[in-house]
Amino acid sequence: MVLALAGRDGDRIFVVVGVLDKDYVLIANGRSRRVDCPKKKKTKHIKFLKEAGSNFAEKVEKSKSGRLTNLILRNVINEYIVQTMAESGETAKNAETAENAENQVKQEKQDDKFVKVIK
Repeated sequence: MVLALAGRDGDRIFVVVGVLDKDYVLIANGRSRRVDCPKKKKTKHIKFLKEAGSNFAEKVEKSKSGRLTNLILRNVINEYIVQTMAESGETAKNAETAENAENQVKQEKQDDKFVKVIK
């Protein structure tokens, strides 16, 4: 799992689906960036969050096609967001879905930038 730091995908969570070389990786999230058309991103423009883990590999193996799918990516990212919320003391009731939580974090960052501009 990585967090995009720059570009139009900034402040969004992705999974690295490929490594091109030491400077570039391919990222996807199953929504705006699909598995069949991942985003080429410089490694200096992403922040490592967490390894996807063995649970991720099991989901890929258990899928009907045996391949990585957009649904698997979305589920893994949603699980990560819910887990992060639980660790920070928030409950899932505070956000209807993990996607809403991601949007809420993005909005808070935009509000912080707006406050800094006003000051």
